[in-house]
Amino acid sequence: MPIPDNSDSVSAAIAACTRVDALITSAGIAGPNATTWEYPFEDWRKIMSVNLDGTWHCLRAAAPRMIEQGYGRVVTIASVAGKEGNPNAPAYSASKAGADLLAQCYRTCYNMDIKIIRSNNLYGIFQYPEKLIPRTILRLSQGLPATLHGNGKNRRSYLSILDFCSAVEKIMFSNSH
Repeated sequence: MPIPDNSDSVSAAIAACTRVDALITSAGIAGPNATTWEYPFEDWRKIMSVNLDGTWHCLRAAAPRMIEQGYGRVVTIASVAGKEGNPNAPAYSASKAGADLLAQCYRTCYNMDIKIIRSNNLYGIFQYPEKLIPRTILRLSQGLPATLHGNGKNRRSYLSILDFCSAVEKIMFSNSH
């Protein structure tokens, strides 16, 4: 599968702007669950292309403008998986770790205002129906039992996408550097 080079379209979008004061990168597709040695290479490349290359394209296009104008803030929405790894999600974990380090390189090398946010388990009205919260609500509303994994003692926390977006907005427009 050939990997598209989206540099021209991202650069054209940035060029169309009078100023570039803010950039939010949020690329993240998960892909299949498999051990590293069983992971399909095409899925690996697709996830890297979206999650890591997508962040690279955006930073590559926006950073020179931000540096030239003397200001710009970047918020990169990352994942705990990029810090700790997810079992059987090697491509997702590696791509998110790579995107984090790429953003950190821009902070270190070019003194850019980069904020990295890690949040997991977001939920909202447009969430995929196979995810835990919508699937559980749907099953219970149909009179079906909810699926319980493991021994029932696992704990996870969830955050509304609306609350998360509010936090991103506050970080984006705060005066702290």
